[in-house]
Amino acid sequence: MTRAGEVAVEALRKTFGRVVAVDDVSLTAEPAEFLALLGPSGSGKTTILMTLAGFEHPTSGRVKLNGEDATWWPAHRRNIGMVFQRTTLFPHMSVRDNVAFPLKMRGVPARERGAQADEALATVRLAGYGDRLPNQLSGGQQQRVALARAIVYRPPILLMDEPLSALDKALREEMQLEIKRLQRALGITVVFVTHDQTEALTMADRIAVLDHGRLMQVGTPQALYESPENPFVAGFIGETAFLDGVAERSADPGGPATLRAADGSKLHGTAVAALATGDTAQLAVRPERIRRAEDGLAAEVIETFYVGAETACLLRTAFGAQLRMRIAAGADVPAPGETVRVAWDPAHGRIFRGGA
Repeated sequence: MTRAGEVAVEALRKTFGRVVAVDDVSLTAEPAEFLALLGPSGSGKTTILMTLAGFEHPTSGRVKLNGEDATWWPAHRRNIGMVFQRTTLFPHMSVRDNVAFPLKMRGVPARERGAQADEALATVRLAGYGDRLPNQLSGGQQQRVALARAIVYRPPILLMDEPLSALDKALREEMQLEIKRLQRALGITVVFVTHDQTEALTMADRIAVLDHGRLMQVGTPQALYESPENPFVAGFIGETAFLDGVAERSADPGGPATLRAADGSKLHGTAVAALATGDTAQLAVRPERIRRAEDGLAAEVIETFYVGAETACLLRTAFGAQLRMRIAAGADVPAPGETVRVAWDPAHGRIFRGGA
């Protein structure tokens, strides 16, 4: 069954000699969805993208495009738009000719090519720039030209390999919103590779988190941030403190659990997986969930950092764990060396079986 814009890999595995780049990954991007592949260097995200594009072929597993098995299709047959980190524009050709180049390769008549290229430039808000050369444009404008070139023939699927990493912070944030606007306006499926967690959280409908070639978790930005399923996701997305202990009693998945730290302190949270009494475990909690509490966990203030809207406090517990607490502007800030007591809602403390 044909499903325009659907992208999927099934049990995908890719090796380069003894190196396993992608290890049994199954993943689907629905039509008109913005899916981010997020992970550190070497996590396999770009290999997956290159396999979708047809520049690499899997060692095993399948690639499906628009509901059809495309595993062994050549790249030119896949009808996919592609935007890379570097724009790879032809420096000797005008902006219009750069955008029209894919149409020329498809045999579109010259008059139609120019009109379609101008339409694509207008879509990325570069109307009137067609006669310029690439070196007459800013970095952000060049990336918009690369986007126009990728969408000029209206592919149902657009693959993007860290296209904003070379831009400065302000321009990168502007282009994040521009790409999301464009994706919604055109109704195309986007698979977007990035190592920047903020970029993924800002742009994606869903995020697939990868590490060492394995799919660690896939879900909405909110689900990944609020309900990570393993310590890697908890630590990679956002800022997280990890506190080690042992389970005081058994706990069911999703149920309340209590850990006993090395100094006897009690750490309350929610069990991600089943726990048995005495199991080694870790509690993960985010800085914005930590608050001062009279009957909370004792911790010494190591240092404070003023960051405008809030002050970040670096704390160290009696059993050696470090964590951060954020204090809103205008509230009292403890001094370095002072001992404070902190707590968090157990619903916001994620307890994972296994230690550091």
